[in-house]
Amino acid sequence: MHPTLFSQDFALDSYLATLNFAVFDFLLMAQLEVRKRLEALYKSGITAPKTLHLKTGMWLSGVYKIINKINSGDSMEIQSARGRTPLCDVNDKRRLVQIALSHPTSSAREIEVRALERGGPPLSERSVQRYLESSGCRKIKPKPAINPRAKAKTGPFC
Repeated sequence: MHPTLFSQDFALDSYLATLNFAVFDFLLMAQLEVRKRLEALYKSGITAPKTLHLKTGMWLSGVYKIINKINSGDSMEIQSARGRTPLCDVNDKRRLVQIALSHPTSSAREIEVRALERGGPPLSERSVQRYLESSGCRKIKPKPAINPRAKAKTGPFC
């Protein structure tokens, strides 16, 4: 008999020896994911969550979730994180950066209005600021003009 991942459990070893060779070979793979291993164990007849928890080393709450997925017939694929869809795609962000660079002294509100005129999505001022910050575009403030009297007071440094 081939050595298995679960050699400490003689009953499981004897049960696996009677299984179809393809399923047995499937369980012997070293890179077998824990979820797939848990699913295979569950389908082979071990239905106690605590036993599955001990066999796989997976958290007990995770074992319960996977058992519920198996029973409901859901796929075992790990789904990408859900969340709010982004308002801007890559082209909209590029358009915002182009507007900000071509009008360096414009406020976020003015950039938002210009983007709407060019067909961009409706954004808030804070969203425009966030997108510009994430793209590395910083706000350029114009230097205030110094009147001659203030310039005379500061001396030759200005």
